[in-house]
Amino acid sequence: MKRILISIFTLFALTAAPHFSSAGIFKKENVLGAAIGGLTGGVIGHQSRHAKEGAIIGSVAGYAVGSAVHDEKKKSRKRHEQRKQERAALEETMVPAPTPAPEPRFSKSEERQLLLQSSRLFSVRESN
Repeated sequence: MKRILISIFTLFALTAAPHFSSAGIFKKENVLGAAIGGLTGGVIGHQSRHAKEGAIIGSVAGYAVGSAVHDEKKKSRKRHEQRKQERAALEETMVPAPTPAPEPRFSKSEERQLLLQSSRLFSVRESN
């Protein structure tokens, strides 16, 4: 009866894991989750005199949790990239801010005086 129950639970946990393929089996989060789950399940199972069953159940449950963590990280990266692309597209459509006028080098009276001196109409001729 125990073997049947363990087999059913293992089968259920493996089908519940979202990425059970050759590309998704050995992801870092999956392996780490299975290792932690197996260790925890083994310790808990040892306390109830079922260390092997506890380790197996813990490993499968840890794998499923690790797979869920991997999926969430993947979605988060995808959302981040999408926001980055949206910002870049928005920046392309934005009109650049106008540049401020340069600081005047001369005061208004100095500027008038320079204009008058450079103008041919108002040039002062010396009479001899």
